[in-house]
Order: sequence, then structure tokens, then C-alpha cells
Amino acid sequence: MLTPRIELGADRKLAADLRRRLSRPVDVHVDQVRISPETGAVEAAQIARAGNGDALRTARERDRAIADVALIAGVPLSSVQFDLAARTIRAAAAPLTGLGIAGYRDLERRADAAIADWHVVLDPPNDIALPDVMIDSGVIDDQTLGEAGWASARLARTLAVSGGSLRQRTATAEGIVARGGRAEPGRAGGRLRLRWSVDTDQAAPGVQSGRVAPGKQAAP
Repeated sequence: MLTPRIELGADRKLAADLRRRLSRPVDVHVDQVRISPETGAVEAAQIARAGNGDALRTARERDRAIADVALIAGVPLSSVQFDLAARTIRAAAAPLTGLGIAGYRDLERRADAAIADWHVVLDPPNDIALPDVMIDSGVIDDQTLGEAGWASARLARTLAVSGGSLRQRTATAEGIVARGGRAEPGRAGGRLRLRWSVDTDQAAPGVQSGRVAPGKQAAP
């Protein structure tokens, strides 16, 4: 079906309407192809459909993948971005009460696994709560570093590591950078903690980029 707007759940809605009208079980699948509503666009799309089945199939699969990602992320279709050459679909996930970084990261993994032949990237909300920095026997928790690195990479924002000792702040920043994020040692004072860096924050000299072996980071 050629349409200027993809209708989510069209299969389900149409099947329910036909079952009600016909009083019998109905199984319906609707392939929707989004086109421009401009004059002549429908005719051009119909001609292209008749002469280029592969292109139509590619467009149909793309639109279906975008609709699936929009549904998973809880956002409108218009907010989903895609890169056909890189086979990547990206969306900023809608805020979900009680869901932290680990939950959004898992949602991205499940979406990526569910959408065949596409790489799915889901950005968490900008105001997502940052994880507490856990240290056990002088070693910084690897899960904390992974979650912080993921959130920083998805939102393209730098984390400031505050509190604790300078060596702890530096080790934590190194661990986040090694996991793909952006981080820098921040101000001293209080317990070791993470926050988003701002222009007025005067970070101590330390790591902003570099390579650190994966695994736990020592925090003397």
C-alpha cells in the first residue's frame, strides 16, 4: 500500500475491522511504502513499483524497520533517523519511569537483535540518572564504567569525575574513555561521583582520551 504516512499497527486494526464485518477469522498483512503527497508522486511510485521490484522491497523493509524501532523506543516515526549506507537506525528513547542506564542499554541490545540487517542505536534521555561509582577492595566496578561510557557515547557528552582522590578520579575517567565514552577528572571533595561536565567546571589535568585495557580499573 502506498501511503504518505506509515500507520503503526495497520495489520492489527484492519484485521479486527474485517473480522467484525465478516464475522469470521481473518489474517491480514499490509505492506506500507511511504511516499510524498506531492502531485504526481503516487503515479511515479506506482511506475517505480512496476519497474523496480527490488527497490520497492528495499523501501518496504526499511520502513518496516523504522516503524519497529519507533515502536520499541516509544517515539513518533518522524523522530527516527536512519543511514541507509551504514544500515543504521537511531532514535532517542522516550523517558520511562524507573528505567536507568542499564535498562536503556538493554533495550538497545534487544532492539538491535530484533531488527534484522540493521544496527539500532537508542539514545537514553538527556536527564538520565548517572550510576553511583562503586569501589570494591580498591577496584572500580566494571559495570559502572560500562554504563557511564555507553551513556556518554550515546549522548555525545563529557562526564566529570568528582570527589575521591586524584588517582581515583583519573582511573575512573580512563575506564570510561576506554569503554567509548568521554570523561575527565573533576573537582576534589566528597565521595567519588559522576556528573555531566559543564563549561564552568575546572577539571584537574588528566585523561580526556586514550586507550586503557578492558576490565576493572585500579583505584588506589
